[in-house]
Amino acid sequence: LVEDGFITPVEEYPQAIFEFQNNLIKDTLYNLMPPSDAAHIHLKVAEFIEVEYANKLHPLYPILSHHYKRSIGKRPLAFKYKVKAADQAICRGAFNDGLMFVDKAARMAVSKSELRVLIAVISRALDDLSPQLQKTHGKVRRLSFNRSNALTNTIAAYMQLKINAEAALDKVSKSSNISAKISSDAEMPLSPVSNRIIVSRQPSAKLNWQPSYVAARNSMEKSAGEMKPGDPSEKSNCIIS
Repeated sequence: LVEDGFITPVEEYPQAIFEFQNNLIKDTLYNLMPPSDAAHIHLKVAEFIEVEYANKLHPLYPILSHHYKRSIGKRPLAFKYKVKAADQAICRGAFNDGLMFVDKAARMAVSKSELRVLIAVISRALDDLSPQLQKTHGKVRRLSFNRSNALTNTIAAYMQLKINAEAALDKVSKSSNISAKISSDAEMPLSPVSNRIIVSRQPSAKLNWQPSYVAARNSMEKSAGEMKPGDPSEKSNCIIS
């Protein structure tokens, strides 16, 4: 394949890595592949990245999300890494990148836990983008901006995404309550710990993590001392574990 000009080596140590000579070759071969085979390859690539780069996954969150999204049954992981990518971008002040990642994550969020994480990340972006935003009666309203049109548009886009996510969360919460009520008359399994009815729900990512930026800022707000801008410890708090 190298001799025929289809692929070219980009790295030889510690292992050989190749890339296609151009996107035309890559897209042509990809489109000829059966969808099930393509999904399997995407899954293997994502799993390889997670193992091989376990200690430096942060810049690879978007790539992981891409491969898991194209794998079968891995939507929760695709969402997880996409919202992590958004969190990282917002943390370093790349709000346009963060907006792009948040928008894509919003299209994948289906569970209450995922929507709550998404709203938390968007809320932190809004807090950082404009100190002139305030919360009134649980809703975010725009007061005034002495910023450029580009910044105003970015803030408006984040605000719209938050409104949409909150509406989706409200809809999912009501749907869950209705499902639980309808199922209450039927025989349902009980949790041995809480003796609560276990209601079958759509699978979602195991979000036992909290976005680092949100966690870091909440911790800073509760702390008695104030951290100076640019403090190394503040920067380290932005890293998602």
